[in-house]
Amino acid sequence: RDMLRHLTDHCNGDDRPDCPIIDGLAGHGTVQ
Repeated sequence: RDMLRHLTDHCNGDDRPDCPIIDGLAGHGTVQ
């Protein structure tokens, strides 16, 4: 649940390029 909250806080729409989902897929994020 904490991870979901973290992602929704940081990935709200297309205007936030620092989304941890994208960073995780790129191999340099903090998504676990």
